[in-house]
Parts: sequence; structure tokens; C-alpha cells
Amino acid sequence: MEGAAVKMNAKEKILMILPRKLFPLVSGYSLKNYYLIQILAREYEITLYLLSKEEIQEEEREFYTQYVQELHVCQLSSFERFTGLIYAGIKGLPLQSGLYFSSRIEKKLRENAKKNYKLVICELVRTMMYSEKMELPIVFDMVDSIGLNYQEAQKKTNSIFLKLYYKFETDRLLKYEKHSIQRANVTFLFNQGETEYWKHNGNVKLLPHGVREELLDYAEDEAAYEILKESLKLPEEFVSFIGKMNYQPNVDAVSWYVDQVHSKLENAPALVILGAYPTDHIKQLTKQYKNIIVTGYMDDPYLILKKAIAVIAPMQTGGGIQNKVLEAMALGKINLLSSKAAAPIGNAEEGKEYMICDTFQQYRAAYERIRRDPGFGKKIGENARKFVNDNFTWKRYGTLYLDEIRQIRKG
Repeated sequence: MEGAAVKMNAKEKILMILPRKLFPLVSGYSLKNYYLIQILAREYEITLYLLSKEEIQEEEREFYTQYVQELHVCQLSSFERFTGLIYAGIKGLPLQSGLYFSSRIEKKLRENAKKNYKLVICELVRTMMYSEKMELPIVFDMVDSIGLNYQEAQKKTNSIFLKLYYKFETDRLLKYEKHSIQRANVTFLFNQGETEYWKHNGNVKLLPHGVREELLDYAEDEAAYEILKESLKLPEEFVSFIGKMNYQPNVDAVSWYVDQVHSKLENAPALVILGAYPTDHIKQLTKQYKNIIVTGYMDDPYLILKKAIAVIAPMQTGGGIQNKVLEAMALGKINLLSSKAAAPIGNAEEGKEYMICDTFQQYRAAYERIRRDPGFGKKIGENARKFVNDNFTWKRYGTLYLDEIRQIRKG
């Protein structure tokens, strides 16, 4: 029940701030926090502040009713977002943090923080401004360093507008990320390189996300697939890309692949782009190429993903571990990854759990090998599934997260 507490048991109370709603569960952000809330609810009573642009739907509300003690859906007005941007601009803070900041909500949070809460969890750098005046231990669930990502994206984007934006925002982000890490009792990152970069600024911990464990034993539904195959006109042979398709690094990845590989490769396998919210640019690809299919949101994209001869992740920008890469590995698929997409995946080995493809020539060689020897792709897929099972489960993630909170509470 929104804003109302229902007495359950003698669990300690914690505050949690999320910058946007979770449902539909189509992004790494959504899935991670969907599981994190369930993990935290085992040991704590959660008061959740959700900074949503719109009202949440019934399915999401039912989820919070089950796992959250007290829910506050905070809809920032256009005026509040505008004034937040102005405030951030004047103060030298990241604009994207200002976009999510409201003095009205900050006041409510500050008042609530006095009610015997043991700590506050701030999700992403976008919510850290709300913790500035709180006298509570802080868990900074940073996930990845947007400042470092923007620093790299600035060099690679072809968009003049994005290049100017990245240049303007990078220094602000890096400065505020450093400040936030220094203030927090613990900061969680899921990228090894970014953890190494920031570890001297505070208590920074590497915490890889998990993968839905049901994907490790995903059962194919041939009848359901045949229906999809007919409705989408899927060919016998195709590769897939999966991800939220209004997320700029995903758009950049697909655009690079189409320009540098798909459009130039003779007998290129069809490309099936799976993911919610495809941009107009992504939709236009189906008009330019007969063998590109864009599905949009799907309840079960894994039906299609399972049938692909390979899953590609030609990431050029962005950071952190791509959840969709881990999911494809859990399904037992061979993944063709850019060096950027592969770098954060711990101790996985190229040629054993995945293949590196950074160039046209590498993609051409990979497709030739997969077509010539289906057992090769199958073996790498089996290795990938085992690797995910050993390293990237939500059970392991939850154990590490709760252990760190216990250390804060002891301190």
C-alpha cells in the first residue's frame, strides 16, 4: 500500500531510491533491481522511493506490495526536472543527476530518514544527490561509471550533438562520481576495469550481476517457435542481437554491425534484432535490408534467441557487463563479442566461452567456422553455460550484497 506501512516482523528498516520504474523487465537495470529488491526483502523492511515519469501499472504495483514495506511513487513534474537541470548546471553537477532531482522529494526523504532507518541505498549516480544531507550509512549502487563511459563514447560517436553533450558532461560526472564514492560506505561496480580505476577513492567492491537461473535449463517450445517463425517470417539461418533498443550503446552497436559487417558480407546471415523500444533508425533498417528483422518487445525473446546460429554483441560504446550477453551464454549459445563487450566478463576465455569479433574479417571467419562445423559453436555454447552457472547467479550476487551490508551495520 503506497505510503503506508504494514507490520510484518522485526526486520531492520532501510531506504532505497530508484531513478525509474522497473516494469516491463526489458533492461539490465530492471532485472537487477527486480532481483535485488527480493534479496533485500529477506532481511530488511524496505521503504522505496521510485522516481517515475508516469504512474506504475498494476503488475509492478503487485510486485512492490509483495516485497516492499512502504512505497512512494514520486512523479517529477517537467518544471522540477527543468529546475533540477538548471541547479546542476550552476553547481557544476552532472545534468543527468539534476534531471532526477527535486527539492520537494529531497525534503520528504530527509524527513523519512530520521525514522530509525539503518542505511540508504542509492541506485546509480542519478540518485546520489538525495543522500547529500542524510545522516545515514550509504550504499552507492553505482553499477557502472557513466563518466568513464562518456569519456570513451565522446571519441567514438559520429553525432556532433552527442559529442558535445559527452564533452560537457564527462568532467562533471567523473568529479561527482569520485565525490559520491568518497562519501559512500560501500560502492558496488560490476566492471573489473572500472573497479580498479575507482578503488583508491573509497570502499569499492566488484559485484557482477546475476542471470535468470531458469535460462540455464531453458526448455524449447517448438510449437510456440513455429508460430513466431511464421508471423515474423524468420529464415532458417540467422544471428541475433538482443537489448533495449532505445539505449544508445545498443543503437551504436547495431549500427556499427550493419555498416561494417552485414552490408558488406556476401551471404550474410539474417539479423534478428530483439528488444523493446526500437528507435526509428533501427526500424528503418528493415526497409533498407530484406534480411533484417526488428521484433520490438517480446514476452519470451529466448524462443528466438535459442534458434540463432550465434548471438552478436558488437558493442562500441557503453560500459559494464551486458546482461543480455550473459543471458545468451546461459542459454548455451555461441557469442560473438567485441573486445569491449568481452572485457568485463571476468575469467572467461576467448575461443572457449566466446569469440572475439572486432572486424569484418573476424565476423566472416566466425560465420564460416560455425557453418562448416556446427559442433564448434555447440561446444563453445556449452562452455559458456557452465561459466555463467559458476560465476553469475543471483544467489551469489545476493550473498555478496548482503554480506557487505552486514559489514556496514557492524561498523
